[in-house]
Amino acid sequence: MRAYREKKLLVGSDDYGRDLTGVQNLRKKHKRLEAELSSHEPSIQVSVCEAALCALLVCCRDEETKLSVLLRYR
Repeated sequence: MRAYREKKLLVGSDDYGRDLTGVQNLRKKHKRLEAELSSHEPSIQVSVCEAALCALLVCCRDEETKLSVLLRYR
């Protein structure tokens, strides 16, 4: 959670750099952050799909349909 707060501070900063070197350093940090976020995308997509499946199962009243869905997506 601490790492998240640190990233949030970086993203929310109003610091745009005071000179060319500062701007270049901020751009490098931004690129690293983008790469890190992209690396998490596959696991986030899995979580989103699992949540949708759980919501479907909660809404479904028919036990046979639930079993069918569970067997199909295991």
